[in-house]
Amino acid sequence: LSSLSLSPSLPLPLSRREKLPGDATVMANFNGLYKIEPRVFRLWTQMLSALPSTVLWLVSAGGSSDDNIRAEAGNLSSRLVLAQPRDFADHIRRAAAADLFLDSFTYNAHTTAVDAIWGGVPVVTLPGEKVNSRLAAGVLAALGPGSETLVRTEEEYVALASRLLSQPRVRARVRAWLALGGR
Repeated sequence: LSSLSLSPSLPLPLSRREKLPGDATVMANFNGLYKIEPRVFRLWTQMLSALPSTVLWLVSAGGSSDDNIRAEAGNLSSRLVLAQPRDFADHIRRAAAADLFLDSFTYNAHTTAVDAIWGGVPVVTLPGEKVNSRLAAGVLAALGPGSETLVRTEEEYVALASRLLSQPRVRARVRAWLALGGR
């Protein structure tokens, strides 16, 4: 751990060795597959449909879990990339290869949101009413006022994520804000 600087200003990834298409925009979620409920997965596949050069990058759970998530993606399954587990330092470096981290709803990201932020990746989250659905909002709040990636409705979630995925300049501005530590 001492050899890894844990700051949002990590250099861009050395390569996209995770089977990510070089010309794709990458939306990611590194939570366990069991945290991804059907409601949020449907929104993600809607965004995949609307943004043809986008892929969804998830962490493989292996076996039938991977088969099930691919089946849920239907004809979009070829645009699902399932990452293999990595050690912490490699995970942080590879997280930076994502263009956007999309949070799940019922079970929000916590450490995975921090990992994404350390990699300089914007995190879009929709906080719910229970503690486990507000964790990423707390992480973003720690960056100070002005987090543009915390939304109030599913419609705002899709609209903001789609905007960040389709507009590289807007995404770069949010990444720069993260590199400065928010605030």
